[in-house]
Amino acid sequence: MLLSFESHTEFDDKADLAIVYDSKSLQPKVKAIYADIITGIRDGFDSSSVIEVSDGDLHSWFANSVIMLGNYVVREALSANLNLKMVVGAVSWVSETVHGIHITVDPALVFDTVAELVPTVSEVFIILDANSRLLDISNLVTTGKRQGIEVSILLASDIKDAASIYSHLSKRLDAQHAVWIPPGDRFVNKALLSTLLLRSWQSGFAVISSNPSHVSKGALFALSPDYYLMGVRLGELAIKVSENPSMTAKMWPLRDVKLNINQRMANHMGIKIHSDMGEKNSDKSIQLKVQ
Repeated sequence: MLLSFESHTEFDDKADLAIVYDSKSLQPKVKAIYADIITGIRDGFDSSSVIEVSDGDLHSWFANSVIMLGNYVVREALSANLNLKMVVGAVSWVSETVHGIHITVDPALVFDTVAELVPTVSEVFIILDANSRLLDISNLVTTGKRQGIEVSILLASDIKDAASIYSHLSKRLDAQHAVWIPPGDRFVNKALLSTLLLRSWQSGFAVISSNPSHVSKGALFALSPDYYLMGVRLGELAIKVSENPSMTAKMWPLRDVKLNINQRMANHMGIKIHSDMGEKNSDKSIQLKVQ
């Protein structure tokens, strides 16, 4: 679908905020995610003058501020060089020309949680798709070092290659190690996950994931986005950008998350779960769920 954008600076009857996304391209599960984000945006922006442009068309709707959602819509908007106070969200990449929030959980939160839950871990292994750019490898290594954790990145070219890496790796790991299944992973299928989790149980290394469904199967924990709170942050950011148009553009990491912990695995590893892990502060929000 070709989206239509038109730049406008002065119109009567402007809305305070337009939320722009392309609903036709969204799968049902993603539509539910966008619904949570949009609810959060409305609560964070706190204005009755908010419109939704669900077909990505700005030709007929005009607003003082705009929040663009989704990779495709945002790329189209950036290529159109819109003269708008634009905030972006639900994107898997970083742009230096706009304000926004990345949809990938801040790796710092992952390593912080590893350090808190399993302080014996000194090295985290991550198997990444050699063709993916979802995670910044240098940033992962640097962020891990801040927590005293060595981050080892192994690149796989396809599912067969990944399975071989996981198989050899899991045979030599112990309680000093963890394996992180990263966001956007396309290699860890049901069979591979079962094998990895069995060896984790036997050898004492932690399996952590970006997929909450892995926790019920035996992963120690998973950190996933809190989409509603991400929307709240986007709404608040749109207000700041509107009030301070000279603000330097910046993409912020996602630090509002849901933390799911497997109680059985935690007990097996001798880990004590503290309820205050779910406490909020101005920098982040962690909602704790123990399964």
